[in-house]
Amino acid sequence: MIEYEAYPFYTVCEQFGLSKNEAQTLVENDFRDFPFKVIKVGKNYLVPRKQVDDFLEYGKKPLDTSRLGRKRKWFPGEFIFYRFQVPNQLNKQFERVIESINRELPSALNKADFQRIAIIEFIQRRPEFLNNEKNF
Repeated sequence: MIEYEAYPFYTVCEQFGLSKNEAQTLVENDFRDFPFKVIKVGKNYLVPRKQVDDFLEYGKKPLDTSRLGRKRKWFPGEFIFYRFQVPNQLNKQFERVIESINRELPSALNKADFQRIAIIEFIQRRPEFLNNEKNF
């Protein structure tokens, strides 16, 4: 018999006494409240065997990698991608500003964060256009 490196998600839920409805709620909530990492393969959800076995055998909680970085800002359907060309000179200036600001911050922000900040500042400086329907 082949020993797999992962358990089926619903089997793990059953082991821990979760109903199918509770397991389905975890799937719908992107596994936010589930203590183990979940991997989607095709239509199947798998949980790494070592995490579950270590927890059952030693009581060792899995490393919560979702909290190592910052939380997800948006979920699918809550954002769009901006794709546009920027002249090289403007990009170089923008990157210099990013580097300068990041030197002052305890935790550096990435370029996409600064692009969002620039859009937010652009809108904040023009509040009169937000509710003025005549201009659109």
